[in-house]
Amino acid sequence: TDPKKRWESCNPRKKKKGKKPKGRKKKKGRTPKRVGPFLKTVTINTKVLPEKMSWKILKQKSRKTLCKSRKYDKWYSTIKENVKRCKLSPGVSYILQCLDKFNSGWAGGSITIQGVTYCGESFKFRAGHKLERVFRVKAS
Repeated sequence: TDPKKRWESCNPRKKKKGKKPKGRKKKKGRTPKRVGPFLKTVTINTKVLPEKMSWKILKQKSRKTLCKSRKYDKWYSTIKENVKRCKLSPGVSYILQCLDKFNSGWAGGSITIQGVTYCGESFKFRAGHKLERVFRVKAS
């Protein structure tokens, strides 16, 4: 007799009837891929000591950093900063952290996201190291 048939007769395979093989399981904690159109720019307004100004954008739930500012050095200027790299999706809420190296606020500086200004008047001298605001990206 055929050795393969002999082996199969000694070790029968159990076939599951009526059940289809299961597909790939989703991993827990995995977020769906973000889809565009993403937020493109934010506007930074500097006044005094822009060297101390910085900001971060975080996911609201996990507080994972998605984006950081670059260094600023021009006093009294308006800077359009490209944030496409952050992949901020419309309809999603994020946390904006305005940070100050010297613990004194942004001294009149501000950041504008989709027409809404943050960290300006409420983050003046003697304001501290960090100010957080939640914002939601609007569909463009």
